[in-house]
Amino acid sequence: MLFISKPCCASNGNYLRWTYLYDSTVQRVLLPYTEVYSKTSVVYSKTSVVPTEIKNRIRPDVERYLSKSQSGFRPNRSTADVVWTHKWLSAKTLKEDVRIKITGIDMSAAFDAIKRSQILDILKTMIKEDELRIVRFLLSNTEINTKINGSSKAMPFMSNVGTPQGDSLSPVLFTIYLENALREIRTTLPEPNSSYGREIPSEIAYADDVDFIGHDYANIAKIQETLEKYQLKVNTDKTEFTLLPKSEEDWKKVKKVGSLIVDNEDIERRKQLSSTALSRLNNLWLKDNKIKTATKIHLYKSLVKSILLYNCSSWALTHTEEENLNAFHRKQLKKILNIKFPFKITNKSLYKKMSRKTTITANT
Repeated sequence: MLFISKPCCASNGNYLRWTYLYDSTVQRVLLPYTEVYSKTSVVYSKTSVVPTEIKNRIRPDVERYLSKSQSGFRPNRSTADVVWTHKWLSAKTLKEDVRIKITGIDMSAAFDAIKRSQILDILKTMIKEDELRIVRFLLSNTEINTKINGSSKAMPFMSNVGTPQGDSLSPVLFTIYLENALREIRTTLPEPNSSYGREIPSEIAYADDVDFIGHDYANIAKIQETLEKYQLKVNTDKTEFTLLPKSEEDWKKVKKVGSLIVDNEDIERRKQLSSTALSRLNNLWLKDNKIKTATKIHLYKSLVKSILLYNCSSWALTHTEEENLNAFHRKQLKKILNIKFPFKITNKSLYKKMSRKTTITANT
């Protein structure tokens, strides 16, 4: 058992000491105990446990607040949701021969631009007072350490804007902050003028990557004007305008959260990227006597296979495409195990050597 103490400002100007009983066996923070004490006796220890516990406690309120269009930093949601939705849109335009215009925006240093007083005002309407006080404390007196020109001496300074990055709560606070801005932007967007327009989603978002969808491109000037109220700035160099009619082909080259919309082109790109990652570690794979096979396999799954299968849950593969992908996967496995011609090995023996079957269709 471990006691963790952190101060939190109370409504009467005093400080509350929140003492958490941390059970290392279950890795969970139990209920807090509070005690009022003076500012002169503030002593606390930094820990990542409290932000994680607060994130879990406010999660139901956050889920009720966020729009369904936001897939970033939410349970059971991922970039695959974004890619799948774009694939559905492209399939619908190809089937029904209609035009859809997508305005994709990206924001510059969005996490560092949050005005903390604004996020606290938003949270007041969402979460309980106890949780709000803890969030207020976590956002206060944050210190950033920097090193300039390779200097070994850290140069700390206080930061009063943005969310302190590095814990699990910060991205959640950002999505709440952005949702408030998007609610205001939605009031400026034109209403769908057809039943078809009401069938398609008007917005797809993953954190600060937001796509506005409609029969016309969104007004970037109005969007920027609204976002500036929240100290958020659109990166105009990364703004994308995509047209999805049957006759156009340029949309097939557009990437959304790192994936191409067309499956076979995305798979080929994944193969190229994973091959590059594999080649960068050639020295590692060739050290047969120095690195254990189990370690190589673990590194391969973490550094190469994760690139190959990024957003693979959004793919709709034919049997032939699946077999080709598995063959490519086996080729990579042979390389990390240093199995070369003329030596031959059956697929069954290869998978056995890898400890368990690891085909693309297996549960990875």
